[in-house]
Amino acid sequence: RLGGNPTTGGGATVSWSGQHLNYLNSTTSPNPIATVPNGLVDTFYYVVSTSNGACTRTDTAYIFSDPAPTANDGAEVPICKGGTVTLGGNPASNAANVHWTSTNASAAAWLNNPNAANPQVVVPAGTVGTFNYVLTATSSTCFKTDTVKVISNPAPLTNAGSDKNLCEGGTVTIGGNPTSNGNSVFWTGQDATAESWLNSTTSANPQVTVPPDTLGDFFYVVHVNDSLCPQTDTVHVISHTF
Repeated sequence: RLGGNPTTGGGATVSWSGQHLNYLNSTTSPNPIATVPNGLVDTFYYVVSTSNGACTRTDTAYIFSDPAPTANDGAEVPICKGGTVTLGGNPASNAANVHWTSTNASAAAWLNNPNAANPQVVVPAGTVGTFNYVLTATSSTCFKTDTVKVISNPAPLTNAGSDKNLCEGGTVTIGGNPTSNGNSVFWTGQDATAESWLNSTTSANPQVTVPPDTLGDFFYVVHVNDSLCPQTDTVHVISHTF
């Protein structure tokens, strides 16, 4: 809004001239509104002329349309059952003043420095959920916000099953019911010999055939393939004599 309070005394006429008159909603109002197009960065002026018929006065008002600050909160961040992540782009902003908040009060407390351009978020171990963080970048006249998600994923089900007892030369099936919840798996043995007794290293529930006259406690590890949360579990196969 241009003009003073008041712009002129009672009875005087008012006329505005200058640059970008099309931005004004009126050129004869004492206090016209200038609507600057979004994204325009410029400095321009308007001259107000007031007249009571005998005298004319002029004054000039300048409008400084500053660039908005940048706000780059970075890419969405997936983690596994909690952990530490760094927020913000490179750079997060060209503004001197930045501030991070969260829509979740608990998540806001996980920020190690809400006024840093690239703060760390320490999500407590075992925490699962999606948490939004909002970056606000502020300049002298403008501000801009951006939002990023931190997604703390659950670990995939990993179940090698209960320990198995068998007589020497016997066969048992290992793995849970289910061994995993849809992820691919692979099995390893405690050594190459024990691993060779598996009829498959990629089956969810492979069979182990212990050779005759072989006694002992042998363990097998199931590995669940997950790019974010790889998991393992162990089962023991115990071979007894007759």
